[in-house]
Amino acid sequence: MSGTKTKNSKTATSIIMIGFWPDYERQCFEAFTDKNIEISIFDPRNIFKEKKYKSLVPRNIKNFLYKKKIKQIIRRNTESIFVFQDSRVFIEFLLRNNSPGSHVLFRNTISEKNSPNIGKLKARGYSLWSFDNNDCEKYNINFYNQFTQYVPGIDKTAIEYDFSFIGRDKKRGPLLQSIKDKLEGYGFSVFTKVISDNEMPISYCGYLKD
Repeated sequence: MSGTKTKNSKTATSIIMIGFWPDYERQCFEAFTDKNIEISIFDPRNIFKEKKYKSLVPRNIKNFLYKKKIKQIIRRNTESIFVFQDSRVFIEFLLRNNSPGSHVLFRNTISEKNSPNIGKLKARGYSLWSFDNNDCEKYNINFYNQFTQYVPGIDKTAIEYDFSFIGRDKKRGPLLQSIKDKLEGYGFSVFTKVISDNEMPISYCGYLKD
């Protein structure tokens, strides 16, 4: 695990964040300070971080190894509170394994395709959280406020564009171009940058800089 914080007391509550966390979310967790809480971050992808052959490993094998590692972490940290990201692999893990007192953080709105899992997760005793008021009301789950980490100096940076998109194509290039054309037709300035699969993902700070 990485990003362990606030090791100030043996009595501090241990919270372990398990997920494919993007860097802007990791920054939030790492910046959190409270002498009574110790936050650790586990991203299963780090299992293959230094492995040159990681691109050759089939997804089902990766998922198997991710789940195996999560089991080990839970067994070794019986006093910790676990917070899972809402990715499919973690939902599958929670539905097939017992992790009493765990929480699931929905960072996206809940699709109709995934809605059947909500009742199953609740039936197993997990606490579910969403930032979307409609989802909270519809599925009777807990509400949390959206969060992001402040980047020092960003408020002093001149705004050059009204709208921006930086990310991978994901077969949505024509849609992005259509949105860009419409916005520019209304007089807005738009910046887009499509990252190819051969390029390294851009960091959160790099995104803001661009």
